[in-house]
Amino acid sequence: MQSNRLLVIDDEPLTASVVGKVARMLGFDVITTDDPSDLRTRLRAWQPSAIVLDLLMPGLDGFECSASSTRRVPPRAF
Repeated sequence: MQSNRLLVIDDEPLTASVVGKVARMLGFDVITTDDPSDLRTRLRAWQPSAIVLDLLMPGLDGFECSASSTRRVPPRAF
């Protein structure tokens, strides 16, 4: 895993954009998506060091998304 990689998952494009801009200013490489089902694929392929996940999204919300993905990813303290 490379350091300073941030994955932003949010169904609001403005929120994702602002979070991404701030993170880039802080030295992060950023990928944004509005599809929470992308989480598992992005975790495996891109291996982010941090994730910003909107908890209240239509369809698969952040709570369900994180619950299904954390079973496969070892927790880390930040």
